Amino acid sequence: MKLIEKNKPDILIGFLFIESLLLSLLVTNMSSFWVLYVFSILTVVFYLILKLGISPKELLEDKRKYDVFAAVMMTAMLNANISVLSNRLILIVILVAYYLGFRFVVGTFEKESLNQIEKNALNLSVLLTIFLGGNLITNLAVIVEKGTGFVVLAGSVLLFMFVYLLSFYNFVKNKVAKKWAKVYAVVLALVLSEISLLSGFYLEKYPNLYKSDSASGIAITTASLFMVVIYYMLYGLLIHKIEKRLYPKLILEYLAISGVIIVTLFITIKWFA
Repeated sequence: MKLIEKNKPDILIGFLFIESLLLSLLVTNMSSFWVLYVFSILTVVFYLILKLGISPKELLEDKRKYDVFAAVMMTAMLNANISVLSNRLILIVILVAYYLGFRFVVGTFEKESLNQIEKNALNLSVLLTIFLGGNLITNLAVIVEKGTGFVVLAGSVLLFMFVYLLSFYNFVKNKVAKKWAKVYAVVLALVLSEISLLSGFYLEKYPNLYKSDSASGIAITTASLFMVVIYYMLYGLLIHKIEKRLYPKLILEYLAISGVIIVTLFITIKWFA
């Protein structure tokens, strides 16, 4: 019993992993899927309570609410994407990456200041969450309406709010003043939502999500990866500007890395049906 008591957080992480696997098997049974989905979110909350040694009331306190939001959002986006990611190889890679890094990221919530490795882990978790959120929103837009109408605009607005909250959180964790964190978060959210809106003009050309041809999921995933690359470039440049380390060589490095990734995406993955 003492062993169980001592390892409660690890046991909950195990349950969370099992829940994600079950969700991938129940994707065709949506009623059961959403019941288990809610349980997975509750599991994350209980994990945070045990791991951080706090009460449910303290979850909403200023020092905790942003961390709780980030951890819950990561899990919510991960498990929601199980229902739309048609490429199982990509899904497996994301599941493994998530569960390898989740406990480490939550461990950073207990620290007042982060070292470079912990900052990188936090940045990667935000990038992963933005990718999952962008992928989910794009898929929902395609499912509801294949075209450039109200759904695309609504999706872009939803993406704006999603990226703003995550960006604001990431800037605050990197010790950026809240005033400037809000300004920079708005800039990043605007850029990504505009990219999302522009890509919406091509939604009607995406293959049907439910055809046997797996190119449909790949095409939408590419759009999300493209947004993440742009976010990585802009966020990196802003952070270096804030830290007064934005040199011409560094700008060229970010542009070169981002350019190579974007060109590779366009070459290796078909965007259109």
